[in-house]
This record gives sequence, structure tokens and C-alpha cells, in this order.
Amino acid sequence: MSSQLLIEMPAQSAARLLTLSLLEQLPQYASAVASADPRQVSRYIAAYRSVVRRLRACLTLYGDALGDEVARKARRRLRTVTDAAERLYRADVQLAWCARHAPAPGHVDAVGLLGDGARASIWLCDRVGRRRERAVRLMQQVKSDSRPLRRIEKRLAVYTTAVRLDAVAPQQSFARMTGDQLIATVGALCDAIRTAQADGAEAALRSALRCAERLTYLLDPIRVFADVEQSSEHLYQLRALLEGLDRSSIVGRAIVRGGRRVAAANTGELLYATIWPTPDAAALVSNATNGRAPIALSDLQRGLVVMAERLHDEVARALHELGAAWPSAAIDRLASDIAAIAGRLRA
Repeated sequence: MSSQLLIEMPAQSAARLLTLSLLEQLPQYASAVASADPRQVSRYIAAYRSVVRRLRACLTLYGDALGDEVARKARRRLRTVTDAAERLYRADVQLAWCARHAPAPGHVDAVGLLGDGARASIWLCDRVGRRRERAVRLMQQVKSDSRPLRRIEKRLAVYTTAVRLDAVAPQQSFARMTGDQLIATVGALCDAIRTAQADGAEAALRSALRCAERLTYLLDPIRVFADVEQSSEHLYQLRALLEGLDRSSIVGRAIVRGGRRVAAANTGELLYATIWPTPDAAALVSNATNGRAPIALSDLQRGLVVMAERLHDEVARALHELGAAWPSAAIDRLASDIAAIAGRLRA
């Protein structure tokens, strides 16, 4: 469907069509994930997750136009699908980062992180790999029941209106609704980016990414509309930087979670040795050490700190790149361009 036709449609009709198109894509991506070569499944998981995220954003951005057509039960089901896709995506991101820093078997000190850092990376890969297996099972489980999503599709496919001759009010156009959402979302994006650049707050970066995604979702249906193409390209460049920082955040969560596990095990070992102070009270160790002798908890803890330091350096470089590419003037220019598009849509 052309952008011009969407712009001229009532908001309710256009919002339904866009939501239905996303619902139709979900089974295709789900089948692709199920049948994909294991070596390429991560790419299909990322695409499936993208459609799910876009569908949920669509229900939020066009919520007023869709009204009560999407039942609470269906929304909860969609949240479950989103959670399964996110878990699998996070595991793949974490494994990919660890794989870049963990050496090949038998070459612990040859590449990537050295010594304790390399062995800790191997240990973390093993833990994340098990979490990924659980995420795959969850994904298979939620995909097996598509009835709630089919109900959304069925309800949105039927559109009826009742008109009272004594109180005829013009329907809001899709153009007007999109313009209103663009203004609200770009304002939130600018605030989040400035906050993130000021203190590097993880929450602000996540908020900025979510706003940037929603802006691209709002602009994509009207890409051939005058001057939208350039703003869309700028947004995709911004999203790429924010997504890189988001992947670092995801890896950071795995490292912190691993550190908590090691700290808990270390405390348990200390308490046991206090109660049973015998020579046999051996330290709790990890056996995922790339063929080497088991690694002690203290070595593992040092290794996780090494990984955290490496990740910190990557985050610092990414934040510097974000600040260099998006100074205050560039942010203001993007906001002005989006506001101009919104003004044309509202006219």
C-alpha cells in the first residue's frame, strides 16, 4: 500500500492494516527460526524479535485508534512471546561477545583475553549456553500456541462503524495521528540522549533506543512522503550506535550475574570450611576451563573483573562515538526535521 493512500486514510483503518501486516509476518519468521541451520539461527532470531518488538510498539503508538480490539489476554500473550524472543536474543549477544574474547580450545593465552580473563570467559560461555538452551525451549513452547495472536488478527480484520446523523464528527486521519506521535516521541528521544550523554546512564540509553525505534516505525509507512527519507537514514544511523551500546549492556548483565554467582559460591565455601574445618574442605571450582586444571573461585572472580574492564573500555569508546556523531546541534537538527514532517502531516 502506498504512503499517500495511508496518509489519507482514517487512523483506525490504517492502524488496523499496519498491525495486521505485522501479525501476518510473525508465523513466517517463527517458521524460519524453527527450520534454520543452527549456525544461522541467530540471524533469524534477531529478525523474529524485531517483528515482535515492532508489533508491540505498533499497539502502543496506535493504541487510541485500535481501541479495545486487542484484548488484555492477547496483549499478555504477546508479552510472553516478546520475553521468549528477548531471552534468546540476549543469550546470543552474550555468547557472541564471549566467543570473541575466549580463545580456541588449547590456546587459552594465545588470543583474546589472557589468563584468568580467558578462563572466566570460557566459564561464562558455558553458563550462558545453558541459559540459551532453556530459552530455546521456552521459545518453542510459546510458538506452539498461536491462538491469542490469531484472535487479534480476526478481530482487527473486521471493521464496522455506527454513524449518528445528529452527531457526525470527522474521524482523525492517520496523518494527523502520526504527526502527533512523532512530536511526542522525538521530544522523549532528545531528552533521553542528552541524559545519556551527560552521565552515561544505562536506563537513559535504553529509553533513547526505544524512542529511536519507535520513530523509525512511525516513519517507515510514509517513507516516500516528502523529505522523510533523509530523516529515516539519520535515525537508522543513530539506532546503530544505540543498539551497539544496548548489546554492551546485555553483556554487562551476564558478567554481573556471573560475579554474583561466584560471590555466593565463595561465601558458601567459606561457611562450610568454618563449620567443617578439615583438610578435605576443598575449594569450589569450575570445570569449564578449556582443558586446563580447574580454576579456583578467586581466579574466576579476577577473570570476571578483567572481562568487566574490557567491556568498560568498549562502552567508553561507544559513548565517545555517540557524543561525536550526535552533538547537541545534531540532536536539535533531527528534532527540527521531525517536527517539520509532523507539521506537514497535520496540515
